[in-house]
Amino acid sequence: MNREEFLAFPDVVIKPVVVKEMNDATLFVRSLNAGEKARWEFDSISLDNTAKQGSKISMTKDRMITSRERLVEIAVCNEDGTRFFKEGDAAAIGRKNANIISQLYDVAADLSGISQKDLEQITKNSESQTADVAS
Repeated sequence: MNREEFLAFPDVVIKPVVVKEMNDATLFVRSLNAGEKARWEFDSISLDNTAKQGSKISMTKDRMITSRERLVEIAVCNEDGTRFFKEGDAAAIGRKNANIISQLYDVAADLSGISQKDLEQITKNSESQTADVAS
């Protein structure tokens, strides 16, 4: 395989998920690409550049609480891979049956290589640390 073949290779995985709680409706969940995964991981982090001695990096509580719903918002798709939910639907998703959202989240996390260890690392790296940020 050469560079062009690698970059052009269609590697998105789409998996159908039957949701029993919704009359056996079939939803589709796709793998995130690396950029989407990085944005999802760091969307929970807040950066305060007003500190005089470096910048404060901290978790945004509301964003951490909705991280599961945000992953579902990004990863649930139509059969052709286009997004099912709109940007900002995470709050409405959070009002749905927790078992349904957990099922969709688990599939999305598996397809995208998101593990419990990843989540713990994000939390650990973000808990009210101070970091110097070059201007």
